Formats: sequence, C-alpha cells, structure tokens
Amino acid sequence: MLSHRGMHLYIQQVLHRAIYALKSSGGTVTVQSAMGPGSTFEVWLPVAEAPGQPPFVERKSTPHGRERILVVDNEETVRTVGSRILTALGYSVRTAANAQEVLDLLGHDPKAIDLVLTDQTMPKMTGLALAEQLRKLPPSVKIVLMSGFSEAIQGRTASQLGVDAVLSKPFTATDIATAIRSACDTNPSTAAK
Repeated sequence: MLSHRGMHLYIQQVLHRAIYALKSSGGTVTVQSAMGPGSTFEVWLPVAEAPGQPPFVERKSTPHGRERILVVDNEETVRTVGSRILTALGYSVRTAANAQEVLDLLGHDPKAIDLVLTDQTMPKMTGLALAEQLRKLPPSVKIVLMSGFSEAIQGRTASQLGVDAVLSKPFTATDIATAIRSACDTNPSTAAK
C-alpha cells in the first residue's frame, strides 16, 4: 500500500495517476522502501498481443463506437492511455493538454467533436468550468468528467454538474467505454444547461 506520509500533494497525485495508468493496462507495481538506501520500484507490464493494440481492451464485450472524442488532461500519460483505449474501441480520438485548447478548437469548428472526456483537476480551468463554457457553444457536445476526488463533485449527479456522465478514478477500460457509450446514447437534453 502506498503511504502518503511526507509526500508533497503534487507527488501523491502524480504517483496515483501513474499507478492507475499502470493497473488499467493490466500491469502492476511493487515497492520496497527503507531509510537510507531509499526505495526500489518494480514495474510489471503485460505483453502486447500486437503493436499498437492494448492487450487490456476486449472489443467484443466492451462497448465501442465511431464518435469523435477529445481527451483532455494536463498529464500526457493519461491522454496517451485514454487515446489508446478509445482508438482500440473504434473511436476517432484527439487530445488536448488544457481547457483553452478545447475552447480554441471548438470555437473554430463547433462540430469537430462529439464528446469531450475531461479531467476535473487541471491548472487554470477545472473540468467543471470547461463544461460550463462548452454548454454555451452550439451544438452541445457530450461531456464525461473524470475525477479521482473533488469536493466540487461529491454527492452531485452528472445532471446536476451539467455533464453527461462522471467517471470516478481509478477506472478500467470497460468503465471508460461504458461511460462514453452511455453519454453518447443519451438525448441532448439530458445534461443541465
């Protein structure tokens, strides 16, 4: 179990996301730590069945689609893993490192994206603030909000938050696929405006 004692909050978040990405891909990590010599991390990754095809996506049993999805997260690893999972499920995927990139893209071409999958905790603009801005643009894109823990969303439904679905971290490839399929299949008036 990972102890957070003595760790800066940012380091805790980075480790949480790295371990989540690793476990989502079917891998694992072991840690041995001692005062003086320090820590040893062993990272175990699954063998890919084919280049570019994540071994953890079972396409036959996992919901899939053809929509255009924009994955938004300030961490490159999360964008890369999310993009690979969704591409393997048949989606057309683009990525953005921050909310402003999303607003710029959709400001120029509002019909470029069918769904935005955004992290809640990002510098400058949160996922909820981005969702609020996106709801002002026609046509309304579907929004799935990812979050590990945020007091801003605790106890509130997706509809109350103005998004189509909330995806709690850590999640599996099946969880993300199910949330996206659910959001894509709802009618436009489902989320609060």
